[in-house]
Amino acid sequence: MSPIPTRRPLTVLFLGFIIGFGLGIFILSPGDPPRKPPAVGRQSTCGRPRAPDKQVATYESWLADQGVVRNKVDIDEYLYGAIKRRPTLEAELLRKKVHITCVVFVEREKNLAAASHTWLKHCNDHSLYYAKRPNDLRGKNFVPDFKVKTIDAKSSWDFLCKTVLDLWETKQPDLQWLLFVSDDMFVVPENLRKMVAHLDSNYPYYLGHAQTLWGQPFNVALAGYVLSKGTVNLLARNFSINSCSSGGKYWKKEDYYLGKNLEKLCVLPSDTRDETGKGRFHGYNLNQLLFSNKLALIASYWKDSIYPSTEGKQCCSDLSVTFQGIEADKMYTYDYIINRLRVFTQGHHGSQPAPTPPSEQVWQDFMRSRGYSSVENISSKQYFQAWRAKIKEDLIKAGYKKKKHVWRGMDFKNGNGHGEAIPLPFQFNTVLDTE
Repeated sequence: MSPIPTRRPLTVLFLGFIIGFGLGIFILSPGDPPRKPPAVGRQSTCGRPRAPDKQVATYESWLADQGVVRNKVDIDEYLYGAIKRRPTLEAELLRKKVHITCVVFVEREKNLAAASHTWLKHCNDHSLYYAKRPNDLRGKNFVPDFKVKTIDAKSSWDFLCKTVLDLWETKQPDLQWLLFVSDDMFVVPENLRKMVAHLDSNYPYYLGHAQTLWGQPFNVALAGYVLSKGTVNLLARNFSINSCSSGGKYWKKEDYYLGKNLEKLCVLPSDTRDETGKGRFHGYNLNQLLFSNKLALIASYWKDSIYPSTEGKQCCSDLSVTFQGIEADKMYTYDYIINRLRVFTQGHHGSQPAPTPPSEQVWQDFMRSRGYSSVENISSKQYFQAWRAKIKEDLIKAGYKKKKHVWRGMDFKNGNGHGEAIPLPFQFNTVLDTE
């Protein structure tokens, strides 16, 4: 009788690994949508009714209440034609009727500079805040023109709480909707206005990308969140500068503590997805969202979402409000695509070439604008130096270089040309040369 062969432990371990790996791939296939957690069914104990999930009024009915008649605008005729009476664009109407205060938590000045030249200009108002931690020796000094407020804070909730109280104290009459974002976000305020136009900002609303942590619903800071004036009013009435620190003690959890404290005040996150179920607040950038397999479906952002969204082409609403993780240079790209790029499918005005002056006149006008009265014998070196000085001047005005004066039309090395000192809003005892 032949002996029964014994299995080697290594073989068993290998087979078990193969089976487990294959089963994991089958269960967590990228083609499967993230599983939806149980819906939030928490009962309020304070007796104040929640903001209704389903609004009676709609955006269309709100427009009708404004006495507005919507008509399509021929963009070619609007931009280039001789229109006698220019129509009011929908975005212009919304800007007048719906006040958005953008609140930016600042860490990097280059991100702030990019935001201030792009999406931040589309807010009705904005406020900038920086959190100074205990024993913080970094001593960040931002360009004074940005008017960044520094707040001493013991925790990130303490910082957020004091920020809300400061906004309520300084801007209360003008507040309607407040959007809180980090400095690495790109925001489309026009889409937020359209989303909330038919809502009463005096009622408590709490909008964003809703998740749960330890059973607590909250809007994750990664995607930004919106508080109505009614919500800010509740926080201001229930917290003070001295009591802010008691609402949460850990750093980088202010969004969780905000959700926890708001639930005590009977305010829970709302479903902010559009009619097709696509999200409007995004904790990632477009490159990560639009392409499948860029993100792990088992990450907390997906598996803990109360109102799940997906990857790929169905990730994002056409009326998306925020995108996170945007580098400073990418903000200019986003701004160009969203706010400046025009796609014409018909029309004739925009297809006509713009009149341009002779090439000789272009560079001569430029040199005269730099202070050169005579342009007959301009050398290539002088032309190069004039352009470099112009570029440095623009960088200074944008806040990237801190110099006191820029000289127009002056060749420092050879003493050629004539120019004048142009003072800039930075008080530093240096002069920008053309080196």
